[in-house]
Order: sequence, then C-alpha cells, then structure tokens
Amino acid sequence: MQRWGLDNPDFVPPLVELLAAIQENPYQFPEKRGALAGARAAHLAFRGRTWRLIYDVDDYAREVYVLAIGEHDEAERRR
Repeated sequence: MQRWGLDNPDFVPPLVELLAAIQENPYQFPEKRGALAGARAAHLAFRGRTWRLIYDVDDYAREVYVLAIGEHDEAERRR
C-alpha cells in the first residue's frame, strides 16, 4: 500500500476509506471459499480495473491482516 499511497485518487474507494470501513466493521465483506476459506475480500477499482483487497480477521488479537492487494485473480493467487 505504500507503493500506491493511501490517498491515491486512482483507487475507488481510496485505500484510506476502505481500510477505515474494514476497521469499523471487518465482517461487512464476504468470506472467501476454497483455498482462501476464512479470509475476506473487499472490492475496489484501480484505474478502471477490478481489484481485491484480501484480508484476515484475528478475533483473538483483535487485528486485521491485509494478505494481498491487486487485480482480482492476481490478489487471490498471492495468498
């Protein structure tokens, strides 16, 4: 995320807004199935292309871990 910047206007929504929404309610985005079971995926766009932010919620530690961010298929392969 440092590479693109949290306030980069090429992202819709901007990463800073998406991360704030995840912080407010990390369960609002759907869980993945298959190899990504248990992780969640937030949809966003970057320069008109569909991207995903894949993250995991650690209830015990009360933390959210961003696992991958990128174009739809690429982000899901990175995990």
